[in-house]
Amino acid sequence: GSTIRIDTKLEASRFDVDEMTASRGHDYVFSGEVFPLLADLLGTLPSRVEGDVKLSVTSLVFGGEVLDGVKLHAEIEQDRLRINTLEGSMPGQTRGRFVGSFLPAGSASQLSGDVQLNSLSLRDFVNWAAADYRKEVVKVWSGARGRLKLDGKLDVVSNRTRLSDGQFTFDDAVGSGNFLIAGGDEPALSARIVVDSLNIDRYAPGGLTSEAIDAGLLAGAVDLAGKAMQAGEFGLKLQADFLTLHGVTGEDIAIDIAANADGIEFRTVEIGRVGDARLDVAGLLSFPESGVAGAITADVEAKDPRGLLRLLGLVGGDRKKQPAWVGALGPLDVKVSGEAKADQGITSSVLAIKGIAGATEVDLNGRFR
Repeated sequence: GSTIRIDTKLEASRFDVDEMTASRGHDYVFSGEVFPLLADLLGTLPSRVEGDVKLSVTSLVFGGEVLDGVKLHAEIEQDRLRINTLEGSMPGQTRGRFVGSFLPAGSASQLSGDVQLNSLSLRDFVNWAAADYRKEVVKVWSGARGRLKLDGKLDVVSNRTRLSDGQFTFDDAVGSGNFLIAGGDEPALSARIVVDSLNIDRYAPGGLTSEAIDAGLLAGAVDLAGKAMQAGEFGLKLQADFLTLHGVTGEDIAIDIAANADGIEFRTVEIGRVGDARLDVAGLLSFPESGVAGAITADVEAKDPRGLLRLLGLVGGDRKKQPAWVGALGPLDVKVSGEAKADQGITSSVLAIKGIAGATEVDLNGRFR
């Protein structure tokens, strides 16, 4: 007739993708290379073909792991592959489900729809999905495995993945957020997270980078900033009612940071309260070939600043091992501002600190060239 109709039902107790693809199937899928291949396959069909495809595999070998209960139900339409359901069990006792559409367009092919993820061990799932970064993840994420329930909208174009309208529970935390990761000629990494509470110590007791574990918070912060700038366009927005780090809980946390190869912008770094302390930082730093340029301001207030210093990783939790000047800082109420300019390989900067630190009234102005 005017339309060719194909109905297909395929079942297998075991199917080894790794063997068929010389163990490259995992890379094809997570790099987006599979999209042009699938688009080419659909392009070979006559335009008047429609169909219904059902695939069921009890054990699917993929990425060095066995995925259980993999099911696909899709409909072939004239301009798309409609996915009624794609689901399966993955590492970390993770069950995933996707409903949406695949729009074939060569390298610009797009997968979009609703995704659900329920993982009893997010750490194990991440180690499998991001296999290239497994060593780094294992060293940093050495604490709790993390249980995640996630619902959101997924949009994937070649090497660009976006999760939007995400609603999640992560162990005891409840929140929402968006996430974007892109490679290729325009790499980007950004996340927006709004959460009631986040306990970083529970998952990364040594810090957020391997350098933080080996050499302390300052080295970790520098390393994290460097990696962010190398990632292309980087952005992080975090709002948390409570955040626990280094054994201290801060309240009313607001962070908005953007970075790229040219510099890093602290739009907002605000800690509403750590005990009786608060911190507010804002600024913009760029790194031209001739040096450092930009400006930064900070406002710190605390009757006892030790909790804030612990949260920032500047002192340890054992008061007996803390330097004598830590106890003498309170009460602390200072404003800090700095500015730098670069010209022909020379960086000229000014620094001003004004306020009260313990029994000392501080009014410092310095220049550095």
